Amino acid sequence: MLQEYVERFSPHIVGLTGSESQLQPVMKAFHVSARRHAPNGSGYLVDHSSLLYLMDGHNHLVGMIPVDASAHQIASELRRLLPSP
Repeated sequence: MLQEYVERFSPHIVGLTGSESQLQPVMKAFHVSARRHAPNGSGYLVDHSSLLYLMDGHNHLVGMIPVDASAHQIASELRRLLPSP
């Protein structure tokens, strides 16, 4: 289900699943926070961080941009983080 969900956004997104202890190292490395709420009717809710991750050509984290950043803020951050041509 996770693969089907993330592919709706982009085929380049990697979705991870596993136990909390399995995911914790990845969440820490990518500064992700997540908190599951008690069941709500037939399902549950999850609060989680929302960031755009800028990765280099070797899949190393170069920077993070908040998803609610303005176009100007995103452009400024990309100019700062990306190598000059």
